[in-house]
Amino acid sequence: HPVKARDLYFKFDEKNIKIAPKDIVLISSPLTINGEIKDYMSKTPEYTINFKGDISSNNIAAVLKPYIKFPCRTSGVLNTQGSINYKDNTLKLKSKINADKDNYISYAVIKELLNKPSSLSVDIEAGRNFININDISVSEEKNTALKITGQIENNEKEPVLKNVNILIPNTVTTASDFFGGEEMSFYGNITLNKKLSS
Repeated sequence: HPVKARDLYFKFDEKNIKIAPKDIVLISSPLTINGEIKDYMSKTPEYTINFKGDISSNNIAAVLKPYIKFPCRTSGVLNTQGSINYKDNTLKLKSKINADKDNYISYAVIKELLNKPSSLSVDIEAGRNFININDISVSEEKNTALKITGQIENNEKEPVLKNVNILIPNTVTTASDFFGGEEMSFYGNITLNKKLSS
C-alpha cells in the first residue's frame, strides 16, 4: 500500500526539520500530513507525523482482510486524525476514527451505537519488547461502550498480558454474521495477567 505524494516541503534549522502540511494518498485515500524531526543531527532524533483525512472504509477492510477473517460491512469514508511519534526505539500512535450511520466499517452490529455517531480512539506505545495500551476505546458521545488498557510484554517471542483490563461498563447487545446473526449481550470488567503460548 504505497504512499503517494508529488512534493514535500521541509524547513531546516540547526536542530530541527519541519514538514509543511501536504496532501498525500494512502491506501487510495487522501490524507493531509505535517510534522517535525527534532534533534536530527543527534543519535536519537525524534520523529513526529500528524495526519488527518477521510479514508475509504472499503480500503481499510481490504488492508485488514488478511488478519481479520470475520465478515465485514462497509459504507462511505471514515474521518481520521492522529499522530505518530518515534524516539529511542519506541513508537507512539494516537488516533481517533469517527463513524456514523452512513460512514462505517462493521464486523458486528452494536445495537447501542446503531445509527449514532461513534468513534474509535487508540493510544498505544510499542517498543522492542513491549506494547503499552494506554487506551483503546469505542464510544458514542460521552458514553463508552468498550475500553481496553494494559500492557503486553515480551511481544516478539512469548507474549505476556500484564494488567490488561477490558471494561464494558453498560450492557451492549451485538449481532455478527460470523455467528449467524444471533444477538448476544455483554457487560463486565475483567483484568488479564496471562502468558500466551503458541
